[in-house]
Amino acid sequence: MVTILIFAVSLMSGAQDSTSWPAADPVRSSSAQIIALLRDGARDSPTLQRLVATLEMMNGIVYIEPGACRTGADRLPACLVNEIVATGGRRYLRILVNVKMDRVDLTGSLGHELQHAVEVLSESSVTSTAALLAFYQGAGRNGARSFETSAAVDAGLAVAREIKTSQKQAANVRRSSHQPEARAAEQRAASPRGWIVP
Repeated sequence: MVTILIFAVSLMSGAQDSTSWPAADPVRSSSAQIIALLRDGARDSPTLQRLVATLEMMNGIVYIEPGACRTGADRLPACLVNEIVATGGRRYLRILVNVKMDRVDLTGSLGHELQHAVEVLSESSVTSTAALLAFYQGAGRNGARSFETSAAVDAGLAVAREIKTSQKQAANVRRSSHQPEARAAEQRAASPRGWIVP
């Protein structure tokens, strides 16, 4: 799962109403599916929790919406649109995600792109698209048509790993809660007629 920052079309400037979780959260979406992923991910992934908490301390708003990042063989599961809008003392970013992805991979991609958002908003001088592109063309980042950082790769992998671990733990709890009933059923089935098995 390597999602990459790419050059993309213009950033939605807030004309469309968005639903957040809660209303004051800096990470917002108009998609109920994405909001559910964010809620579940923040519950199950400490890394995603940390990213959202970090964004809460910044002067930015990040909109996450369903959408395509490139087409054909170059298509990406998610991307931070390489355009920033600064107005009213806030900076606005937009993330696009392919909501048809596997749920775990999709949540990992959200973590990956939110790490990119943290990187951008951590640099107070990034208030224009030109500054955003210059920032990602700096040392330690890939250039050309796309940009990447090891921190974003690590964040995405960590979120996906934590979600998988949480799912396994929940499955184990469900199995263990059914074991006494299963054992009792086996005992009843194996007992001679007339015996009483609690």
